[in-house]
Amino acid sequence: MEKLPIWREILGNMIRDSHNRQQLAERLKVNPITLTRWAAGTSKPRPEKLRVLLSMLSTQDREQVVASLSQDYPSHTLQEDTSIYVYEIHPEFYHRVLSTYATLPSSLREWSLNILIIQQILAHLDPREHGMAVFLAYCTPPSPEHPVRSLRKVLGRSTSPWNYTDEHSTQFFGAESLVGQAVLQGHPLVVQSRQEAAWLLSDDVPSLAESICAFPLLRANQAAGSLCVMSTQTRFFSSSCLDLLQKYVNLLVTVSDHESFFQLEKIVLGVIPPLEIQLPMLQLVQARVMQRLLQATSQYHFLTKQQAEHMIWQEVEEEFLNLNDVERVSQPREKIEGEKLR
Repeated sequence: MEKLPIWREILGNMIRDSHNRQQLAERLKVNPITLTRWAAGTSKPRPEKLRVLLSMLSTQDREQVVASLSQDYPSHTLQEDTSIYVYEIHPEFYHRVLSTYATLPSSLREWSLNILIIQQILAHLDPREHGMAVFLAYCTPPSPEHPVRSLRKVLGRSTSPWNYTDEHSTQFFGAESLVGQAVLQGHPLVVQSRQEAAWLLSDDVPSLAESICAFPLLRANQAAGSLCVMSTQTRFFSSSCLDLLQKYVNLLVTVSDHESFFQLEKIVLGVIPPLEIQLPMLQLVQARVMQRLLQATSQYHFLTKQQAEHMIWQEVEEEFLNLNDVERVSQPREKIEGEKLR
């Protein structure tokens, strides 16, 4: 008996459960028995139905399906639609990045290029908007007496169901986080399912994320922070997808200012409390910045808003680090000893 193409095997696994078969049939607007015939090889879907089916697959399954379609379809049939899954950055986008870099003033260049690249990552990896969030977490500039002790989210973009509408929403991360560990270990880290996330030191895994990856922004022996990508799909990050993301990270590193990078030996991340504890203090940051500016004015001391924000972020970081230390000290001695043994 001739072996069925891999795309039919994958479909067969998807519809083995009757509930899944019914849901898939409803989304494709076909009879459930039709799916069974497709999987068995007694009939095949029209190209428009197959394109919808492709959009429902995980990245890993989709790669296998696209590779096996030649057994049932002419090479040109799906060429137009499957081209969106090519894991290469289009040369035109490189031209756009270089053009933007050459024409923008230095004060706007890094921020604008970061937005451009993050938006392109979303368009490239989530063209049908199944659900993806991308953000940059940069090293928090330290005071002279300290090493880099945290990362801070400075920019994020997403598709539904996430809602990164506020460019200035932020969050601190430390050694407990995936983005922090990526910097400390100096290589990308990938979590392909929520079950795999159990190894994380932090329990603060976003509820919408089924798979997450973090790439450190490295330049020689220096790091600027991490790029984090989260998907609502389990096992989204295939090897081809990760290779593509590394190319985007290389672009981010290329356009980043020199001042954003810190020697690796000077990055000693602390442990930061989860977002729910951070939020009340983060919501007061701008009020504290304005208060600091008014205080400086009343003392006839010139201070820019950027300088005031820099000072407040350092103070907030210190408060988070101290808060976590206090919580650990307040734990029962037995629990602390248990943590040491693990």
